[in-house]
Amino acid sequence: MAISSPSTPPISIPGLTQAGLDIITDALVACGSQSAGEPVSAEDGQAGLRILNQMMDVWNAQRLMIFTIQRLTFPMTTGKQTYSVGLGGDVNIPRPPRIEKYSIITAANPQLPLELVIKDLTLQEWQHIPIKNVPAALSLGVWDDDGFPLRLLNYWPLPNTTLQLVIYPWIALTYFPNLDTQFTFPPAYAEAIKYNLAWRCGIEFPGEAERLPFIKMMADQSVDTIKAFNTRVAELSTADLNYISGKRGFYNFYADIPAGPGRR
Repeated sequence: MAISSPSTPPISIPGLTQAGLDIITDALVACGSQSAGEPVSAEDGQAGLRILNQMMDVWNAQRLMIFTIQRLTFPMTTGKQTYSVGLGGDVNIPRPPRIEKYSIITAANPQLPLELVIKDLTLQEWQHIPIKNVPAALSLGVWDDDGFPLRLLNYWPLPNTTLQLVIYPWIALTYFPNLDTQFTFPPAYAEAIKYNLAWRCGIEFPGEAERLPFIKMMADQSVDTIKAFNTRVAELSTADLNYISGKRGFYNFYADIPAGPGRR
């Protein structure tokens, strides 16, 4: 899954089912570098494609431009501590920009597989583990080195039983491999791509500079729409409340003070 997927839908919706050349043409017309109906030259098409993919690359580093996080499971090998994630790796998927959460699944009861959350270890926490290859039935944590082109996931303790690893990665936005492949888009992305590309093309191509402030406004508004749509409101949990004076404390978030039993 990605920002868009090659598709041949029964009905092509103008503006929502587009190839790279369509997007580049619309962007060049919007910034005044091209007249409507005028064909884009091969050179400008390739230049626009490079700018388009560079923009998608920047968006892939922004959580709120990523529209989906998936749950993926893969088998673990007994006695193997490090797993590579990326094309050609142990987990052979496009390298995710980030992995949000990690779990393991134990097969102690195959009818009711149990998913256990494990800690996302920081570099310092991984460094402070004196013996990295301690064997155990279950791993308790994992250190992700954020490597490129392969991420390396280092599990601790070293699992000596049959487990599955579970990751919750960002699913990167798709790059445009050429000018001709047709793509469809999730809500709000088509306009955001058009106007953000138009703003970038207006800087690099000769055009009508007086249009750029309006294009930038449209570009920013469309990105704001996507980020608002992709924002998930976290639930407030009381599971981690501290004990105050030996009793369970309560907290008045309106006044920003402790309240109720255990109040000091």
